[in-house]
Amino acid sequence: MEFSDASSSNEAASGDKDKQSQKEKPDSGDKPKNTAKASRPGSEPDDEPGDERAADSTERRLALHLLRVQRALTNCRKNAQETLGVAEGIDGIRLQLVNNRIDTAELKERLQSGIADPLRKIAEEMFPELERRLDDLQSSLEDAKLAPQARDKGKTQADAVLLSMQHVLDRMVELQDYNEMVEMLRDIIKMQEQLRRQTEERNKQKLRDLLKE
Repeated sequence: MEFSDASSSNEAASGDKDKQSQKEKPDSGDKPKNTAKASRPGSEPDDEPGDERAADSTERRLALHLLRVQRALTNCRKNAQETLGVAEGIDGIRLQLVNNRIDTAELKERLQSGIADPLRKIAEEMFPELERRLDDLQSSLEDAKLAPQARDKGKTQADAVLLSMQHVLDRMVELQDYNEMVEMLRDIIKMQEQLRRQTEERNKQKLRDLLKE
């Protein structure tokens, strides 16, 4: 009886040790949880918000540049059409002067060579070139090397267009002054003609008076 009790006691103690050993041994099926956030290679997790803000800022800047270029293209096409319309209007005025026979060689030269032809060149040659350079700028906005070069080329052409249009405007002002001078001369000629007729009428009247006597 005593042997049997001792054996039972030893088995119970052995069972308790096995249970304790199983509790202390980690379960191979359980994996340790990684609480750290996944990060991009070569970057620290704490740097991600700043990188995202920088990327967003770059995208917004490119979008703004693209919008400005598109507006410039729209204005370029619109201004080209309007400039061509002005050139055609000047040609129409010149033809009216010719048909009414009230033109002069200098006036035709000023209208045709000084205004209409330069405006047509601006509309048909210079504006299309500006449009082409703006297209190049639009396609190279994301290229840090090509974009500044394309921008400078576009600016150079835009300045050339403005300078040519300023020259035409100066000639139009000169023509206005010229027309004012012509009108003044015409008024003087009319006054002289009226005075001549009045003088002739007086002389005739004096002659009639003498004949009556």
